[in-house]
Amino acid sequence: MKKPLSLFLTLIALTVASHAAVPSLIVNNARGEKSFSLATSESAADLLVDANDSKTVLLATRLFADDIQRVTGQKASIKHDLNPASPLCVIVGTIDNSRFIKQMIASGKIDVSEVQGKWESTLIQVIENPIEGVEKALVIAGSDRRGTAYGLMEISKQMGVSPWYYFGDVPVKKHDAISIKPGPTVLKSPSVKYRGIFINDEMWGLRPWAHHTLAPEEGKGIGPTTHRKIFELMLRLKANILWPAMHLHTIPFNSYPENKVVADEYGIVMGSSHIEPMLRNNMPEAEWDEEYPNEPWDYVKNKAHIYDYWEKRVKENGM
Repeated sequence: MKKPLSLFLTLIALTVASHAAVPSLIVNNARGEKSFSLATSESAADLLVDANDSKTVLLATRLFADDIQRVTGQKASIKHDLNPASPLCVIVGTIDNSRFIKQMIASGKIDVSEVQGKWESTLIQVIENPIEGVEKALVIAGSDRRGTAYGLMEISKQMGVSPWYYFGDVPVKKHDAISIKPGPTVLKSPSVKYRGIFINDEMWGLRPWAHHTLAPEEGKGIGPTTHRKIFELMLRLKANILWPAMHLHTIPFNSYPENKVVADEYGIVMGSSHIEPMLRNNMPEAEWDEEYPNEPWDYVKNKAHIYDYWEKRVKENGM
């Protein structure tokens, strides 16, 4: 069964229309003295990221390393410490959480005034001698975890990895070398704060594909294996909110404890559709009937249990 591409087409319009401006050209394979050599036919620059930064940043760094290999065949090493320092490296991090980014701000090596305090914004710049032991670095400094991840994913897209490489089978564009413009380049905050989709009528495409092809071990629902693929696509398209699938007989999102963990790792905010108050799946024989069998779904007659039912889910997903 082919990947259910049609379920995600809405993401294209949402993400293209929602950003303040089309990002500037960052990848420039015409090498120059001030450009940064991200990869050649023989090697790739190391990726330096604070191990205590957001899980979303660490995950996006791993995706970026994979993308460099997809494009050039060279695998970038991920480092969390400067010992030993790499003469050329990519320094990735959020302004508030990365000790490397904080050090460059304190020393005046980078000016983050255009992104600091902003929503999902990023500074991308090549810096000479950014920190001790590093001769030259490509710096990706995000205002927050998604801003940092979006900076990495924008470079991935420009160097040849389509966000649709998996769901749309879009071929990766191969290059012998990748060079980055010196910058500074600022990816501005999106004009629409929350951007995403509602997975509707999943039983016609997404659920059968997940159940019979991708993750049969996770049953007739959409578990963490499938959500990882969905969330990666969303991260690459700079989408940040999902209303989960909830149709009749679909195992609810929160029935898989790892689902919300995976969502948070990818920086995805979980919402709920018009018939799912407080992230609860209330289709027949779903969560309400399981927890309160034979009780009326009526706030006038059964206020205490309905209130507790909603409150429990808010506490679970708010952790």
